Amino acid sequence: ELGLRAWEDLPVPAEVMLPTFNELSQDLFKDFSTITLALNSAAIPKVFAHVSPQAFRKMWDTSRAYVLEGCSLESYLALLESRGKTHKEIQTVRQHGEEYREEATALIKTAGGIERFIQAAVERSVQVMPRLWREGSPGG
Repeated sequence: ELGLRAWEDLPVPAEVMLPTFNELSQDLFKDFSTITLALNSAAIPKVFAHVSPQAFRKMWDTSRAYVLEGCSLESYLALLESRGKTHKEIQTVRQHGEEYREEATALIKTAGGIERFIQAAVERSVQVMPRLWREGSPGG
């Protein structure tokens, strides 16, 4: 609806969108301790043929730490550091996060707000996850 076809089309740097979106979504968590418990005990289906289980586990643990630490700009920068980004790249993301936060927030609101995105993501997950579990099961 906004005419965006690629990350490059965003009016703000793409790396600003994730932490802004996640920060805004914090208000939707009614019981964060339940989310924490679920993330700490979630089983990972063996369905990713293109990614080794060890590589996926590393990515999962890194992403989970970001979420459990509140999805702040600082935890996002720590995530980037753990993924091998240079100090210069991380400082650029920090600067962009500070400079473009208001514009990123306005863009999210213009696009319908975080609830719209979360609803679409949940609907997609409900469709895809059962199939992933089924296909990833032994003999599936």
